[in-house]
Amino acid sequence: MVPNQFDEYITFRALAHKYDDSGKILERILDNEPSDPTKIKNVCAKLCTPLVDRLESVIGYLDISKREFIELSLIEAIDRAEKIISETISQDK
Repeated sequence: MVPNQFDEYITFRALAHKYDDSGKILERILDNEPSDPTKIKNVCAKLCTPLVDRLESVIGYLDISKREFIELSLIEAIDRAEKIISETISQDK
């Protein structure tokens, strides 16, 4: 094995261990009726077909749910946006 392939494989195994079944546990919890329905809200958006096709292709390849992928993506996007907003506001002062 070439060192790069070894590193990639070890990284893959480490990440597989780190995220082992985490999304599926979340899915099982959220699929059951929540004890307090006000703590979960549905976010709905109409998206163009090519974008949905890409989403379904990626989640199929990664073997994760739409909910997990969208939630992780939103968290990342919101974190980035908040950081940019914070940096921009602090530059104005």
